[in-house]
Amino acid sequence: METPEIGFSAKLFQEVKINKENRKKTFILLVFALVILADQFSKEIIQRRFAQNPEPIHVIGTYFNIVYVENPYGAMGLRFGPSWLHALTSSLATLLVGFYCFFNLFRKSSFFKNLGLFMVFAGALGNLADKILRTGGVIDFIDIGIGTKRFWAFNIADASITIGAVLWILFSSMKSKEVE
Repeated sequence: METPEIGFSAKLFQEVKINKENRKKTFILLVFALVILADQFSKEIIQRRFAQNPEPIHVIGTYFNIVYVENPYGAMGLRFGPSWLHALTSSLATLLVGFYCFFNLFRKSSFFKNLGLFMVFAGALGNLADKILRTGGVIDFIDIGIGTKRFWAFNIADASITIGAVLWILFSSMKSKEVE
């Protein structure tokens, strides 16, 4: 027969484990919300600032600038049809990623893999919001490079997508025990 202390401690251990999982999920959802809010807030600030003064802001010489670029097409300005087609394919892709994220969140999966997925989803939602709500397309404003060698302008949503994809790829290739 089981003593009350063992039953109680086993139950307590199970509750602690559940609380730890809930904290991880809460943290992931908090990062998700913060990425979307930071992305949309920064784009609104940039749009208002550059409406008054279109000159770029040189943050670190010419290596890091704040600029204003409207991109009605795909990533890095890639074009595969009219802008409405980009909005439609972005919507469908974002919807699929969103379903996969929430389905995966409730499965036993790596914290970093889930975090990466939700960062990709948050970035996709941030850019999709631009395509739907702003007439000029996605607002990009971070410009980095050396001299005339520049990377494509990007935004917080793009950075979140990139970081999230790297996390997801790295931690998808590892066994779950290695990353817990």
